[in-house]
Amino acid sequence: MFVSDGHTMITLWQAKAETPVSFNRQQNIGLHHVALAVADTAALDALHARLLQQDNVTIEFAPEALGEAPFRHMMCLIPGGIRTEFIAPAG
Repeated sequence: MFVSDGHTMITLWQAKAETPVSFNRQQNIGLHHVALAVADTAALDALHARLLQQDNVTIEFAPEALGEAPFRHMMCLIPGGIRTEFIAPAG
């Protein structure tokens, strides 16, 4: 289920397994990740470069195309264990 006020979107998934597994939206119970918008790809690339310098941030993947959608995104694990996605318009 997608819930949005036009600015913020929350996506709710129903788990298919009783035993959670690492970051599987169909089996993990609880928070999967938080996604934050970034102004553009230059800002996304700059953020990636800055996060690479942090000892307490783990980059899951560098900025890349978001499938066929007109966006680029990256994913990291920030202090406190929150999986965080940063997303920007590709063009």
